[in-house]
Amino acid sequence: MTNTVYRNWGRTHSCIPYKYIEVDSEEKILFYIKEAIDKGIKLKVVGYYRHSPSDLGMSSGILLCLKTFNKLINFEEIDSNNAMATFQAGATLFDILKSLDPFGYTLEQMPAILDNTLAGVTAVSSHGTGMLVPSLANYVTAFKFITSEGKQLFCSENNNADVYKAMQCHLGALGVITEISFRCRPKFALRHKINPLPFEEVLRDLDKHLYSTKHFLFLWYPYVDFVTTSTYSECSKSLVKTPSKFGWILDYFFGNYLIEFLYGVGAMFGFVEFIEKILFWGIFGKKNEFSANSKDVLTMPILIKQHVIDWAIPLENAKLFLKELRTYIRELCPNPVHAPIVVRFAPSDDIWLSPCYNQNSCYVNVCSYRPFGFDVAHDALWTEYERLARKYNGRPHWGKSHNLNKRDFEKLYPKFNEFSKIRQQLDPQNLFVNRNLSNIFRID
Repeated sequence: MTNTVYRNWGRTHSCIPYKYIEVDSEEKILFYIKEAIDKGIKLKVVGYYRHSPSDLGMSSGILLCLKTFNKLINFEEIDSNNAMATFQAGATLFDILKSLDPFGYTLEQMPAILDNTLAGVTAVSSHGTGMLVPSLANYVTAFKFITSEGKQLFCSENNNADVYKAMQCHLGALGVITEISFRCRPKFALRHKINPLPFEEVLRDLDKHLYSTKHFLFLWYPYVDFVTTSTYSECSKSLVKTPSKFGWILDYFFGNYLIEFLYGVGAMFGFVEFIEKILFWGIFGKKNEFSANSKDVLTMPILIKQHVIDWAIPLENAKLFLKELRTYIRELCPNPVHAPIVVRFAPSDDIWLSPCYNQNSCYVNVCSYRPFGFDVAHDALWTEYERLARKYNGRPHWGKSHNLNKRDFEKLYPKFNEFSKIRQQLDPQNLFVNRNLSNIFRID
């Protein structure tokens, strides 16, 4: 595909690449790296499903998609509770789970969407939820990748350790990943308990919620001033029952298409607040409890196109941030606020550019849905959200909306300059740089 408009899934960013190519071998990757160098154009690797809400994957150069470069290379059981797996870099989380299933293994942690590649998840250090389980990038043990000069390099916890720490959240700036290795564990089930509670009550008892269960999040309905908490605890797989057709209807129809229709009508006639109350009291604000395989409760179908802002707020500042955001939404915000606001949690880690680097974090994910492809005003909400997030020393999700630059990131990330040096060493020609990365690293 040449000179055709390329758009991300949410259709919030687009570009006209010189060429969009799906490749299935290292030889082809090397070929297109050389072509880009010879022609003096850029090269970016993109996922087939284009799920990034930002312009991190946009380029006027060559876009490489590794959709069919997704095979299991090696699986090795270490003991009864642990195994190591190596995949080609185009494998999505769905591909990985499908390949691990015959061995009886799965991933310990998962972000919400399974269509992303594991290489893409590590690009931005995508998070799941739960203070007892770090983000998925923390389970990655090794990378093989190709630099802009065509060199094939390997890094791991014990080999090129600095490059490895940079690669665990690489922003697509260091090279084209060809293989990725990670720790996995035996399949497990989770008991999912859903409970509607007042917003203030959840904040008051937040520590108890966070540390009494393996995974915890809450869905916040600000106009109602209630949330639904979700707690996930490991349970016996014998408790898992075949999912009901009603569960599919709730997740796919009510959770996506009905919301899209109602928020579309609400945006047109100005009664989003009323619709949120209907959704909460009529459908989603109900107690529920069930057991399911981990992937069926930790992930969710997200079908509505949307703008997204999602920052990692230091956990010690989370209550203050949420209370100020609540006051703004309920009293001052001129924009309609689409519920639910998803509030998740992640523990501190040592990945250089992880938003959780040396800080326990609360991620506050706000969406402005694009019902039927139409934008709904959200600029004022985004501006105030970012002001509050900066006030409380938050760090933005790399794959979502923010207006920060190199100077900001140097203050937020102690290892930012070390990452920059490694980036310059691995990509001296700036082959993998686009507008997004130019802003982050101040590259002309």
